[in-house]
Amino acid sequence: MRLSLMKKQKVETVMSKYDKLDARKELEQTMTNDLHKAFSKRGFKAKHNGTSTSHAVGGMADIEVFNEKYHFTVEVTKSTKSQQDREFNPIKEHLQDIKDKYPTKKAFCIYVSPSTPKRMSNSIKEYNQQNDEKIIPIDFETFQTWITKLIEADSSLYGIEHLIETLSKYDGFIDDLRTKKLLFKSYFANDEEIKEQLKKEEVEKDQKSLEELIKDLSNVENYMRQNGIAVSQNAIDSLIFIVFIKLFEEKQKTDRLSNKESFIAYTKNLGSRDRKEKRAIHKLFEIIKEDEEFENTGMFTENDSLPDTITDDFILEYIIPKFEKYNFIGTTIDALGAVYEVLALRADKDVKVGQFFTPENVVNFMVDMANLNHKDKILDPACGTGRFLIHSMKRMFDEVENSTSPQSKKEKDIEHISKYQLYGSDIDLRIAKIAKMNMWIHGDGKSNIFGGRDYNGLTLYNHTLPTGDSFDNNFDAILTNPPLGDLNYQTLDFGKDKIIAKDDEEREKKYQELKLKRMPFLPVKNETETKLNEINKKVDSYKAELKELENKLTILELSDSVISYLKLIESNKTKANKLKKDSEEVATYTKLISKINQKNKTIDSNIEKSKDLEALIRTDQCKLSITGNNLKGGSQFLGAIWHYLKDDAGQSDLAEWRGGKTLIVLDEGVLNTDDYSKTREFIKSHFFIKAVVSLTRDTFIPISNTNVKTSIMYLIKKSDIHTVQKEPIFFAHVNSVGMDTKGKIIKNDLPDILHNYREFAKNILDSYNGGVFNKNTFLSLQPKG
Repeated sequence: MRLSLMKKQKVETVMSKYDKLDARKELEQTMTNDLHKAFSKRGFKAKHNGTSTSHAVGGMADIEVFNEKYHFTVEVTKSTKSQQDREFNPIKEHLQDIKDKYPTKKAFCIYVSPSTPKRMSNSIKEYNQQNDEKIIPIDFETFQTWITKLIEADSSLYGIEHLIETLSKYDGFIDDLRTKKLLFKSYFANDEEIKEQLKKEEVEKDQKSLEELIKDLSNVENYMRQNGIAVSQNAIDSLIFIVFIKLFEEKQKTDRLSNKESFIAYTKNLGSRDRKEKRAIHKLFEIIKEDEEFENTGMFTENDSLPDTITDDFILEYIIPKFEKYNFIGTTIDALGAVYEVLALRADKDVKVGQFFTPENVVNFMVDMANLNHKDKILDPACGTGRFLIHSMKRMFDEVENSTSPQSKKEKDIEHISKYQLYGSDIDLRIAKIAKMNMWIHGDGKSNIFGGRDYNGLTLYNHTLPTGDSFDNNFDAILTNPPLGDLNYQTLDFGKDKIIAKDDEEREKKYQELKLKRMPFLPVKNETETKLNEINKKVDSYKAELKELENKLTILELSDSVISYLKLIESNKTKANKLKKDSEEVATYTKLISKINQKNKTIDSNIEKSKDLEALIRTDQCKLSITGNNLKGGSQFLGAIWHYLKDDAGQSDLAEWRGGKTLIVLDEGVLNTDDYSKTREFIKSHFFIKAVVSLTRDTFIPISNTNVKTSIMYLIKKSDIHTVQKEPIFFAHVNSVGMDTKGKIIKNDLPDILHNYREFAKNILDSYNGGVFNKNTFLSLQPKG
């Protein structure tokens, strides 16, 4: 049973049985015994090179596990942190001795310790890159879990090929958690409990690292400003470029920024001028900018450079000491995004950057809820630094890697995902550049990030994709957190210049219709109805005036002079005209007759106009004009998203699951206030609502200092807006997203909510019979109470 979301989660430090053993008399002996139980039934021998009361003698591996084909050295220590530095050389020597002694065997080393410090991990990584023999570092807790499962399982399970497969992925031995993930993924791929636990551990570890990184970057940024090294926008660009250099070096395995020694070694290979002027870091950035990978990507411009005030001394004394404790490649840490988070937290913000960020836990939750397929085409029309795209890409890559397809097919699928299935846009060109960097760091996809005012996420249909396809009706899933504030829809370019019309009036009419087709919820004034009302008011006024004239006429018709005039008109027109000249009453009478006739003509003319307008209204040909200026960003993006999503994403025959899907963060004002009633009508008519997850008001405080109340909506596009939703909606409230208002890690409700949603969705799908949803079946499947 799952604990209540309101309960505090207590994080406990896991202790293995090996932590408690005496290093001299018990540790190696116990581990040898465990290795024997696990591997002897799989055709291996385990030998301890010590005695029952003493550890292994010098010059030999602690333990050896071997058969005719493979030979493993197992090195065990209880040393921690810098004390482990002395272990590395003996490990290498023992492994080489085995290789020399048994040249026909494949030799490897399993290095087991309480935890592997960063320096040891880096040494092992460097060794693995340079040698055929590989070393795998495993912490005590992971080793115990792994070896226990092998001991308890039948010998037909968990063969040595799983360990060999893990060793072949030595680039992923970034830290103990990532090594554990690789090992368990190979051995226990079908164990869902282990998968969930590993995912939870990874999120928690990377969140802690991100918290530390933000502190370190904040210190660097403050130092740069206080010492005049870089200020204002320069500070942003400089930090971004420096972090990217670090990421590039990691990804390319050159690691010239990994530690002081590596950087100094790099500078020695440069020309004397660069060394003398202490501009090695500038030279390195220029080399990276000119890398062929970045040609025609728009990632860098000629003007992108570090300020002269950033010298090699600054890098050595202030940057490398901050960076050397981190590995970013292979983790979920958004290092580039962290730079903007730092700047967003400045009290005297030089730039508005808080809008670009969605907390990692929220991003993970939304991507998980979307249940993406590796064939999906994904869009984030307000991508910021690319977090939704990065996490989506990772999920899709993982699905491919975990498939049973041949390796060549996997490589083709991954290449296709990165080149053709991930798209993003941001109105801020600088942020779009960061997103490109981020996508490259995490696995390419950089070429499909578009930036600048021409690529406003609300009007992407003005462009075509690099493939030549339209943005409209082209995406399986859209995950986004659009700007929470108001946006001016009157300034949007919906493509007026592309409208074909006979004159400006017709063009304006068509343009207004186009706007309302894209965003039907915009406030409008019905010009046709307004004109009809005006005409009807005029007709009423004219009729009142006519009645008044007719009343005056009736009174005049009773006068003697008018009676005489009317008689003379028929018998003697000359006398009648004379009387008309001589009598004021008759003159007034004739003028009234003329006015009444004119008034009747005016009334008849306006009645004809009103009939024409009524016909336009009946046939839905009204002239409409959009009023007002601003609506919340989320409201406007919903209109654009509906058009971008596919009518049929090809993943379900059920009407309520057929269309493209969106998961979007919305200001709750859109969901609750009278001003947005038309937007809510649009949501109900154009989407099937799958879930509404209300986020705590504190969600965005750590990264943007705003306590706007928001919700996540999960929607699926309707292709027929007259279809009525039959399925119920999943509702949940999140009290905590795993980070408090100061950015400290706390409990995270989102995993439990995701679990509950998945159960809810499964029950919905299980409640269909012949394509028809059965509410009673669903209710019977729901947990009681």
